[in-house]
Amino acid sequence: MKKANTAIVHVVPSFHYDVAYVKTFKEYLPESLANIKSALDLLEKHADYTYNVEQVVLLQEYWKKHPEDRAKMKQYAAAGRFYCAPGMYTMPDSNIPSGENFIRNALIGRNWLKQHLGITPTCCWMADVFGHNPQSPQLAKTCGFESYMFERGKAGSWNTTFNWKGIDGTLLAAHWEVDTYYGVILGMAWEGSRPREWIDQRIMEQVLGPQQAGSPCKDVLLTPQGGDFLKPTEKHWQFVQDWNRRNKEFSLEFSSPEAYFQELKKRGAVLPVEENDLNPLCEGCFSARIKIKQYNRSLEEMAASLEALESLNGASHRASDATWKTLAFNAFHDIICGSLVRKAAEEALAKYRHAEDFAQTKITAFMSSLANKNSVKETVLFNSLPYPRKEIVQSGKKGMFQEVELPPLGFAVVNSSGKNTSRGVKLSSDGRTLENERIKAVFGQNGTVVSLYDKESGQDLAVAGDGMNNPISASDIGDPWTINGSINSSLLRTAPFRNPKPISGGEVTRDGRIDAKCADADCYDWPQPEIIANDPLQATVQFSYPAMKIKTQITLRKGEKLLRIKTLFMPAGKKYRVLAAFPTAIKNGRIRHSVPCGHIERPEGEYGVQGWIDYADKEKGLLLLNKGLPGNSVTDGVLLLSLFRAVSMEKNDKIPWYEEGIEQIFEYGIMPFSPKDKTYNPAREAALFNREVCVLPGAGVSAELLNRKPLVELDGDGAELSCLRRENGGLLLRLWESRGKDSRVKCIFADTIKSCFKMNADGTDKTPRKFSGNIIDLRLKPFEIITLSVK
Repeated sequence: MKKANTAIVHVVPSFHYDVAYVKTFKEYLPESLANIKSALDLLEKHADYTYNVEQVVLLQEYWKKHPEDRAKMKQYAAAGRFYCAPGMYTMPDSNIPSGENFIRNALIGRNWLKQHLGITPTCCWMADVFGHNPQSPQLAKTCGFESYMFERGKAGSWNTTFNWKGIDGTLLAAHWEVDTYYGVILGMAWEGSRPREWIDQRIMEQVLGPQQAGSPCKDVLLTPQGGDFLKPTEKHWQFVQDWNRRNKEFSLEFSSPEAYFQELKKRGAVLPVEENDLNPLCEGCFSARIKIKQYNRSLEEMAASLEALESLNGASHRASDATWKTLAFNAFHDIICGSLVRKAAEEALAKYRHAEDFAQTKITAFMSSLANKNSVKETVLFNSLPYPRKEIVQSGKKGMFQEVELPPLGFAVVNSSGKNTSRGVKLSSDGRTLENERIKAVFGQNGTVVSLYDKESGQDLAVAGDGMNNPISASDIGDPWTINGSINSSLLRTAPFRNPKPISGGEVTRDGRIDAKCADADCYDWPQPEIIANDPLQATVQFSYPAMKIKTQITLRKGEKLLRIKTLFMPAGKKYRVLAAFPTAIKNGRIRHSVPCGHIERPEGEYGVQGWIDYADKEKGLLLLNKGLPGNSVTDGVLLLSLFRAVSMEKNDKIPWYEEGIEQIFEYGIMPFSPKDKTYNPAREAALFNREVCVLPGAGVSAELLNRKPLVELDGDGAELSCLRRENGGLLLRLWESRGKDSRVKCIFADTIKSCFKMNADGTDKTPRKFSGNIIDLRLKPFEIITLSVK
C-alpha cells in the first residue's frame, strides 16, 4: 500500500539478451531459457511479482522445449504478470532495416503472442538499440504499440517521459531510461561488497533521482530491474520488500511499462512534446561487417518481389513469410550492426545466403508457371514495382544491349535477335569522357570524375582539382561501434560525429599538427581507362588501383542522369576503412537523409540512412544512391560514403577477423539534379535503383500475360508501395508518402473493387475507404503510412 507523500516506482523485472553477439544464438540459449524458468518459478511463488521477456524468438524456443510450462505461461500472461515488451520477433536496429522490415518483425512477434499466450504488447521497449529513427512513432503505432521505451540516444532535453512527435506528426508516449536498462540493479549489483546505506544512496542518485528530475509526474516513476542475461532470483524479489520497509520517499512495486503509462494517463499527466531525431550513435556500425547490410537490403527487395509473384499466382505466402522471418532474425541490432564475433557473423551471412537462394528458387518457379506458355524462347523480365520502368539489359552477344519497357507489376521479353539502332551514350575513344543527352562526365588523370555537367540545368557539380568517386583508405583504430575509438559509455545521449574528408597522402603538408591523412587516387600510379562496354544504350569504363586493391566501374545508360558505380575491393590488413569521396561545387547546402518510410534534413556528420542522401543549394544538387551502404555523411561540401571497415571484436574473438581475402563489391550511384525540377523524386530513384528486375532466361510468354492488367498500379509519384499480398480473399497493400508533402496517389486495380478498408498494419482501427470502380483515390499526408484491405 502506498504511504502518504511517497512516490510510486513501477519496477519492471527483465533481462536483456542477445540473439547473437559474443556467442551465437544456440550458444546463448541454455542461459536464456534457464532465466525464463527462474522467472516462472518466482511468478509461482510470489503473487506480486511480474516479469518481462523481450523478444519472441526466445519465447518461441522456450515454448517448444518446455511444454510442461505452457499452462503457467498462459496463466501468468492472462493475469498481466508475464508479458512481452517489445514483443517483436527480435529487437531490431532502428536505422538500417527498412520500415517494412520493422513492421514484419513486429507482426511476426505479435501474431505468435496472440496465438500462443493470448496477449498483445503495447510498449515498444527498444532497450539496447543504437539510436532511433524519427519515423519510429508512426511505425510503432501502426503496429499496435501505444508507447515507446529506450535507453540509448536521447537528444535535446533531459525529460525522461515525453510525447515523441514523428516526422508525420504522430505522437507516441515515450520513456527514456536515463537509469539504463539495468535500473535498480545499478545499486543491487553491489550487495555483499558495499554497505546497505551506500547501495540505497547509489539508487537514489543514479536511478530514482534522475528519473524524478525528468518526469512530468514526480510521484509516478518507472525503472527496470534488469541487465544483460541477468538471472531473476529470490534476492531480487526480497530487495523490493526490504527497500519498502526502510524507505519512506519511494515505494517500489513490481509492474509493467503498460501500467506505468496507464497511471500517468489516469493522473492527467501532461507530457512535453519533442520532435528530435534520436541519432546519430555508434556510427561505426553503419559499415562494420558491411556484407550483412548489403544482404539485408537485397533480401528485403527480393522478399517484396517474391510476395508480388505469389500474389499474381494466387499462391500462399509461405515462401515470402519465411524470407521475412530470416530478415527479422538478422535485423537484431547486434547482428545487422556488425557488432558480433566472427562465428556469429558467419552464421548470419550463411542464413542470408540460404534465404537468398531459397527466394530466388521460388521467384524462378513462380515466373516459370506464369511465363512458359509459348514455344518461342526468350528472356522474360518481371517488374515487381507498381509503376512502369525502362531497363537496359544485355541482349545477344556480350557488350550488346536492348532497351525494354516493363509495365507495372508486369512482364516483358528481351528480343535477342533485335538490332539496336538507338543513339544515346557516347564514350570517347580514350575512355575519359562519358555522356548522353542529359549529363556529361569527364575523368581526370587519377580516374576520378573532375567534371559532372548537368546539361539540363547548365551546372557542373564537380570540383576540377578534387574529383568525385575518389577511393580513400584511411586509418580506423576503432571497434565495430566507434570509428577511430572504442565504445566507452552507456551512450545514453546522441553523439554527433563530424567526419571531414582526410587529407590526401599525395599532398605536401608543412603545418605542425594536421588532420588525418589517407591513401587515395593521387597517391599511386595514375590508372588507365579500361573500356568494359561501349554501346549507344550503355557504356562502362573501369579504373584500377592495384596498390589499393580497388577497381571501380562507372556506367551510364541512355536517358538517365545517373552514373552507376560498382567498386570491387579485396581487403588486406587491419584497422582501416575504405570510403568513396564526392567533393562538390555546392556550398552551404541543405542535407537530406532517407530514413525508414521518409526523409529528414540533418546537419553535417555521419549518419545511418536508407537508400539515398542528397545535398543541394538553390541552383544545383547531387543525389547519392546506395545498395545497402548506410554510412553516409556530408561535411564541408564533400559527400562521403563509407564502404568497408577492417575492424574486429578483438576482446572477444580469439583470432581477430578483418575479413582479409574476402572480395567486397559495392554498388552506388550519383545523379545531378536541379532543386527547381518538380519531377525530381529521390525516393523513386532509390526504389528503381535497389529493386532488381526479375529475370527468367530461355522462357516463353503469351501475349495475354504481356498485356494483362496489373494487380495494382500506382498513378502518381508521391508514394511507394512496401507491401502487396493476398489476405482474406482480397489484397493487402501498404504505402507510404515519399515526398514529404500532401500528395495525391491513385491505386488502379485490375478488377472492380467491392470493398476497401483503411487500417493499421496490425489490422486494428479498420475504417471504410471510398472507391470508384477499380480506383482508390488517396490523399496522403506528409510521410503517412497507410495499410489498405481491398476486395
